[in-house]
Amino acid sequence: VSPFQYVYAILFDQDGSAWLGTNGNGLIHLKIARKPGGGYLLQSFRQYLFNGTAGGPSNDIICSLAQGPSNCLWVGCRYGGLNLLDKSTARFRAFKAFSSENSLSHNDVLSLYGDTAGRLWIGTSYGLNWMEEKDAGKQEPVFHKLDSDDGLPNNTIHAITGTSDGDIWASTNKGLGHIDPRTMSILRFQEADGLQCSEFTDGAVWLSADSRIFFGSIYGFTWFPMQSIEG
Repeated sequence: VSPFQYVYAILFDQDGSAWLGTNGNGLIHLKIARKPGGGYLLQSFRQYLFNGTAGGPSNDIICSLAQGPSNCLWVGCRYGGLNLLDKSTARFRAFKAFSSENSLSHNDVLSLYGDTAGRLWIGTSYGLNWMEEKDAGKQEPVFHKLDSDDGLPNNTIHAITGTSDGDIWASTNKGLGHIDPRTMSILRFQEADGLQCSEFTDGAVWLSADSRIFFGSIYGFTWFPMQSIEG
């Protein structure tokens, strides 16, 4: 087993295994079982590292993970764009910024979220992107873009989540953005609106069972019940 540290993202798979996105040690897939007499046993371990081919991610710094379509895994790489791993073949496909007219807005991918309508939301260091997951197999899928010109409080998107009614929330360096995906209208919330802090942290978001949203910032966290937000 290769040593690793600084885990940025953890995603549990349906088979009980876990995927880890690390800072400099690539993507790790492992399965741990509890021993009958106590303690734990490492049942399987595989590490995927950048090697310039489809056999590895496009960067070894991985900030975000999300379940993808048809036994695939979405992998968000710092400075390497968005990757789609086919778990059955262990092959990666990279989606890069500036590769076509409708490509990603930036290759520094910080956050991912798959919504209930079949869209993947991608937070980057320069804007929020979304695509239809059913188009992942196309040669050049369309990435739609939202940024501060569209109403986001800032272009650095640290974390993304969705609510039961389909709305999207994104944290940034200067507050929270609430996106209505039916109209793509955006509401901004900053410290003047009651936020504990306006500068948030990569991947720090949680939606509780009783419909409260928690966002982690550089000075603690902010939480609120979804139904309390009014435009």
